Parts: sequence; structure tokens; C-alpha cells
Amino acid sequence: MKKLHISVIILISILTHACKDTYDNEPKRGIEIFSISPEQGKVRDIITIKGKNFKPINTNVVLFADNIPGRIVSFSENEIQVMVPDSGVVTGPLKVRVGVNEIATSAQTFTIDKSLPVIFSVSPNYGLAGTEITIKGANFIETGNKVYFDMVAANIIKEDEYNITVELPQGLPDGEVDLVVESNGAKSEASKFEVGIIFRDNFNRVNSSWINRDGIQEDLGVGWAVVNGEFQIQDGRFNSRSNGVAFYRANGAEMISGDGNTFRLSMDYRIRVAAGSVFAGIMFNAQDNDRFYVLRMNGDGLIQFLATADGGVNWPGVFFSEMAPLPGAQTYQIEVYSDTPGTFQFKVSNTAGNVLFDKTVSDPSARYTGGYAGVWGLGDHSDYDNFSLLLK
Repeated sequence: MKKLHISVIILISILTHACKDTYDNEPKRGIEIFSISPEQGKVRDIITIKGKNFKPINTNVVLFADNIPGRIVSFSENEIQVMVPDSGVVTGPLKVRVGVNEIATSAQTFTIDKSLPVIFSVSPNYGLAGTEITIKGANFIETGNKVYFDMVAANIIKEDEYNITVELPQGLPDGEVDLVVESNGAKSEASKFEVGIIFRDNFNRVNSSWINRDGIQEDLGVGWAVVNGEFQIQDGRFNSRSNGVAFYRANGAEMISGDGNTFRLSMDYRIRVAAGSVFAGIMFNAQDNDRFYVLRMNGDGLIQFLATADGGVNWPGVFFSEMAPLPGAQTYQIEVYSDTPGTFQFKVSNTAGNVLFDKTVSDPSARYTGGYAGVWGLGDHSDYDNFSLLLK
């Protein structure tokens, strides 16, 4: 055993010297730095280093002042893009190291701009008044930071130079607001925060087979339930056929409005035929497969808002039926907003964000309240994407 131990030590020594000789004898590439752009940036900004003879594989190292490494995001023999690190030393030349011994130093200096607070993440990025929210970032101060939601100051629970925990203030409008951190009188760029409880689905997951009410409905995604017809996930969209009806029944997704509660439902919608009388649309305040409101369109641009019963066989409420500039074979975003039971604002926009249809309608009987959202289609002509339900 003693002889084996000595042999292992000798082998390690030989390999160590061999590796050292390999690095020492590695031919010089003749690397040079020509320029840095920009010469100033915030933490996590991306800067570009131009030069020559860098390695076209991810073994280059970029060092900021005080030899703090930055994270390389792209590289080639003539250009490296690197992310600015959080460093105590803010100004100095940049270095690119190739291998062990070859280092190029820039003639320019780079300055890390620490004058503005920077937000890295907000968790959660939605919630109701009173929700605790943690903001991670850099260039905060140890105490005395301020956090605003649409200029409404939040109560700070705890803070340090990299983390701030706040309580979402009362009185904010539902929907998207701007979150800003102020440190030493300087304000960060705004980060988006949504006031309310959000349910979302962009359907970007594995394609599924056609699934009916007897199939394995989890394949469509958590929360979705087929009531009639068949649905599938295909290429990041939710497709229906055979007079399909599907509900989104995730826990807590009940669509209550009034007494301070609101809901905003939106979804991308496409009827695949350029013209024709086949309808499809979105459902809301759905009680079951018989009773719900539906906003539907057809390929000819006819748009209707209906209250249905008996699975669509009977229509106890027809609130409008009119032609609109909404031809088929195009994608539209449909939005439904309600802060009062039975009163709804509808907007239909194109992919450029232009509003093509805007109408507010009331059902005097407010026959369906609460309930769930869903999709509704006749035949094999419709698909859906980017489902979003915001509740407050």
C-alpha cells in the first residue's frame, strides 16, 4: 500500500507539471482592446468591447476595476459583450484575459454609475393592498430608501443596500402601476407592478392531442376544464373544435365585481376563416355550461354580446349585435372590464394595440355574477392565446 501511495503522488506531480508547462507554453494570441462602448453604465448594463484575437469560445475573462469579473453574454474573436458587475471600485480600465498569462488592458477607463438605484426583481410583481413585496437591486442605501407605486409612498418593512421589503399601499388603481425606488434623492427607472390578483396563461408548453371532457384535462394546463367539444394546445395556442366550451376554474379565479371588486379579462382571439357566419368568442361570469355571458365574433366582422342559457340553445339576453371593422383570419385582443355587477366595458384591439371597438353595456337584471372565465367556439375555426384575468 505504501508503494501505491508513493506512485499516486508521483503521478499527480507529473500531471501538475505537465499542465503548468502546457499553460506556460501556450502561444500568445496577440490580443488587443480597441474600444469600450459605452464608457459608463449601471450595474447589469451590457457594454461592448471591440478588439482582436479574443478566443471564439467562452474562456475569455473580462475584469473591471479592482479585478472584479463581469459576466460575458456574447463573444467572438473581435468583440465581447459583458454585463456590468456590482463593484465597490467604480472607475478604471478594463482587462481581457485569455488563457492564464495573456492580458490586454484598455486605454479607456470604464465608470460604473452608482448614482441611481437599480431594480433587479420584484417579488411578487402583483398583489392587493397590504401584500408584502420584496425588491432586489443595487445602489440602495442601508436605511432611508423610499418606494413609490404610481407616486404613492409604500411603508418600508425592512431594507438594506440590496433588498427592500414594503407593504403595498391602499388606494391604488387596479391594473398596471409604476414602481420606483428612491435612494439619496435619486430615483430608479420604473418597474411595472400590477395591482390585483392575476391569473395568466400563454399556452407556451408541450403540444397536446385533442381532449374532450373525458380526457386528461391537465394536459391543457392547470385550471382549464373542457365542458363541451374538444381542445388542444398547438404551437403555443389554445385551439377549439366541435362546438367547444372550456372554463378556467383555477382556485380563486371567481369574477366578482362591485363593492370595491373589479375584474379585467383579456385574451387574444382569432377566427381562422376570412369570412363566414361561424362564431367564436370568450365567456365570463360563467355559472356552468348553461349560464354565462359571451362576447363573440364571426368572420364577417359581426360582434355580439349575449347572455346564454341551455348551453347556447336559448338566449335570454341579446345586448348588442352589430357590424364592426373586424374581418376574420386576423388576431385580436378582446378585453372585458367590470366594476359593477352586470355592467361591462368591451374593447377589441388589433396586434398593433389600436382599439377597433369600444362599448359599455349593462344587463339591467345582472343575471350572472361571480363565476368563471372561459372560451367558446363553434366548429373548427378558432384559437386563443395570452389569457389574462386580473381581480381586485
